[in-house]
Amino acid sequence: MKLKFILTFAVAIGVALANKELFSLHKDLIIRPSITRNETLAVDFLSNYLEQNGWKVELQDVINPNIDSSIKRQNIFAYLNKPEDVKILLNSHTDVVPPYVEYKETVDDQGRELIYGRGANDAKGQIAAQVIAVEELRKKNPEIVKHVGVLYDPGEEGIFDGATFAQEILPKNLEYVIVGEPTELVQITGHKGNMGFEIRAKGLAAHSSSPHWGVNAIEKLSEAILKLESVTLPKDKLLGDTTMAVTKISGGTAMNKVPDEATAYVNVRTSVPSEETWKAIKGSGLESEWIDLVLVDDPHDPVILDTIENWRSSQTMPFGTDLFAWKHPTVKKILIGCGSVASAHKLDEHIYKQELLDGVDMYVELVEGLLTGKLKVAGGHTKHEKDEL
Repeated sequence: MKLKFILTFAVAIGVALANKELFSLHKDLIIRPSITRNETLAVDFLSNYLEQNGWKVELQDVINPNIDSSIKRQNIFAYLNKPEDVKILLNSHTDVVPPYVEYKETVDDQGRELIYGRGANDAKGQIAAQVIAVEELRKKNPEIVKHVGVLYDPGEEGIFDGATFAQEILPKNLEYVIVGEPTELVQITGHKGNMGFEIRAKGLAAHSSSPHWGVNAIEKLSEAILKLESVTLPKDKLLGDTTMAVTKISGGTAMNKVPDEATAYVNVRTSVPSEETWKAIKGSGLESEWIDLVLVDDPHDPVILDTIENWRSSQTMPFGTDLFAWKHPTVKKILIGCGSVASAHKLDEHIYKQELLDGVDMYVELVEGLLTGKLKVAGGHTKHEKDEL
């Protein structure tokens, strides 16, 4: 009886210490601002943290000609034995969207502890849960973690340069990449692609006191934007509808001048290949002598993902990741994480402490299950329980 009590007490102490380390790592990541294009503080801290805990860390410079070359931007690739032993790579991103939101702990009206701050769930919560999960698995089965590595990249929030560079350093025997994003611990079967185009309106300048002598480009642009609702876009059985949203508008140069130019940026979340989507948009009849449609971003096609059979619920999601950059032909891609996207990118971004703890347990179960064969990747990609998060 006494031995049982001692063992139970020891386990409780171990759990408490692990939880403390999880929340400490999470806080240390959040309090270091790492807005896209300037991720240095978070990368330096995380790479040092991993090294101090016995990880072998490789840093890869990410060079972007559109970003000040004096800013140090790096991918973190870390492992516990040799890179060729790595079969599973846990991945997420070190960058966050602006503005920076300070770290804060609080309790909600139901007594649940939660953490506010930029990156609390997207995606510093994922990084903390993944790292601590590997550390927990390391204590449990030190041999198995020889096959686990982590890769944390900058630039996921819109420029995708970190993941693109990382393809050069992927372990040669890699079998799985597990990407952490806030999915409420739901497996993601696929996510939409992304493309952007501009509606460019032309007009004839005139004095605003005599608008009939000109052609108002803003009015022409407004007419074209209203017609967007009637454009028929292709859809996919798994990923559903392709959607469009006008996200930026500019036009006019003076208060007393009929504008001769105006532009709207349209963000498109594609459920079919971008080429097919663009063909439908160009053939919609929106263009005229006053309106041009111009593709302005490199399009990214939809991503179909792998899921684990008979494990957790699965569904598609409308937002994207940098998984489109992963070109390794045989690597299985799994997307799952803790926390909810409902608060991501918002000023009140937050995650519950219990969600972080559940995330650690989930990653331990997933990594151990794949390496021991208890969990297997499903054969098909056509079934999911809900359409979108």
